[in-house]
Amino acid sequence: MTMTALPTYDTEAAIFTKYILAQKPDAKIGVLYQNDDLGRDYLQGVHRALGDARAKHLTQELSYEVTDPTVDTQVVQLRHSGIDALIVASVPKFAAQAVRKIGESDWKPMLFLTSTANSVGTVIKPAGPQYAVGALSAAYVKDPNDKSWADDEGMKRWSAFMDEWYPKGDKADVYNVTGYYIASFMHRLLQECGDELTRENLMRVAESCKDWQFDTLVPGIRINTSATDHGTVEELQMMRFDGERWVLFGELLSA
Repeated sequence: MTMTALPTYDTEAAIFTKYILAQKPDAKIGVLYQNDDLGRDYLQGVHRALGDARAKHLTQELSYEVTDPTVDTQVVQLRHSGIDALIVASVPKFAAQAVRKIGESDWKPMLFLTSTANSVGTVIKPAGPQYAVGALSAAYVKDPNDKSWADDEGMKRWSAFMDEWYPKGDKADVYNVTGYYIASFMHRLLQECGDELTRENLMRVAESCKDWQFDTLVPGIRINTSATDHGTVEELQMMRFDGERWVLFGELLSA
């Protein structure tokens, strides 16, 4: 059993799927996924969340290869399959292609971009922000571009850390926030180990996290683990692209 400080692809996909069904009980769902472990993990999460209702709701699942030049053909197939909710489980290059093709086709499905490919800089802007308006995703770390965090004490500490240790780093890049959180998680693990820096003790600590909180996580998200549950981030908050930035809404959702 492995452990990661980040939410699993399976968890995110399950949360998206449950959100879709809550909004559209008769939804016809499509998944565009990369044909590798990343894409298959997302697909597994969709299957898990649908359970016995899979045949009723999962209308189309199409893969692409990382060597494919575009995903235009897959997007056209998905559009003609009659789906009204689409999860794009891909890396940034193909997510940007999918958003652009969907927009140019004047197709309006409920569109979900995963946390691996929802960056404004690497996905939304290349695709065309006008095509991504209304797109949905989920967050677990605070967006440094969101002005609502301007006076947040945790983000002030992150900013001070960047100034001291990575002054050339881009403070608009959410992955710098993510990296800070991962480092903070590891720092906490090592602190809890004390002077006993053995693999056995590290695993004991890692499997007994109770309500750990970190500066750059979305408020309310807490890390809890056990010997049988290595999931760390198991809650996410939905967000919607408004044409300029991602805007958080609603309550924390769990898979």
